Amino acid sequence: MAEIDPWKTRSDEEEADDLFFVEDGDEETANLKKKEAQDEVKKAGMLLISGSEWKEKLKETLNEAFKDEQTGKILESDADTIFESVKKASKATCLVVRRTNSKSRLEYLEKMDDHERLKKARKGKGGTGTGFLLFPRSEFGWLVITNNHVIMDEEEAKSAEVMFDHLDDDRKANITCFTVKQLVSKDIRTENAEDFKSLDFSVLALESDETEGTNFLKEHAVCRFDDGDANAICRNETILRMSGLKFVPIIAFSHPHGLGKRISIGKYPNKCEKLPESYIRHDLPTTRGSSGANMLYFHPQSHDKFVFWDSAFLHYRHQRAVTWQAIGPVLRKDLSKLK
Repeated sequence: MAEIDPWKTRSDEEEADDLFFVEDGDEETANLKKKEAQDEVKKAGMLLISGSEWKEKLKETLNEAFKDEQTGKILESDADTIFESVKKASKATCLVVRRTNSKSRLEYLEKMDDHERLKKARKGKGGTGTGFLLFPRSEFGWLVITNNHVIMDEEEAKSAEVMFDHLDDDRKANITCFTVKQLVSKDIRTENAEDFKSLDFSVLALESDETEGTNFLKEHAVCRFDDGDANAICRNETILRMSGLKFVPIIAFSHPHGLGKRISIGKYPNKCEKLPESYIRHDLPTTRGSSGANMLYFHPQSHDKFVFWDSAFLHYRHQRAVTWQAIGPVLRKDLSKLK
């Protein structure tokens, strides 16, 4: 019997609730668990953005996307430009750390009979996920989007931290932290893999001063929040054919297990499965801590090959994402209520 691939069969939420190597007082045990997490993440195919392994994987994927190898193959002279564009796009991704477990979370875990997580939550163990800085700046400040199951409500938002430039697994190095001013919009978490009623997102407004903090965030907000219909690419085979692509490449950045920033590389689905309009399945490798990762795709009609990457999907469960097209109206409605 063929071995079952756990990366293809899982459908769970991907919040990391261990924080083992951050809060564990036993250094030897913490380092062992950290090594186990690093091995798991590498096995899944997620590579450090601060390293170089991902570049060859990305180049292979982009070359595979072309139908005409003679005219479409990525030239070595193009490679550095593409790699720089990907690293620039990664700057908007951040680590979201939950320090408090709200009453709502405890009630939810009890309702779901999730005894293991409930036990951790009652002990005060927090959790981590991934966030994405939205551009442009709103009148309520700079906004970060993550999953609702990472930050469920205002109580959890108040003690949350958002960390940028966590590029390596040593969390002490070159990281800039922001606290959260308020939770400005949300839609509740999904209860199971077939729950397509809930959008499972939370949008957090960051505390930042008017000069240094704002300038830092402006530099990191590199992808515009656009709730256009990205799914149209999946449905429109003419666009793919005219662009000379077999498929649309997609990438995502996340902080698996709260580790340094990783890149996942895959394909936009070339067949639309029978899912509600606002949801897609994807083949990107992810694991716990990837919750809230935003998926970026190369638009086939862009005039520069693989230089402009658009963000359009919020990862919320293993191999599942919800579109910004669905999130946008809810976010705008909530922001209008705050005025």
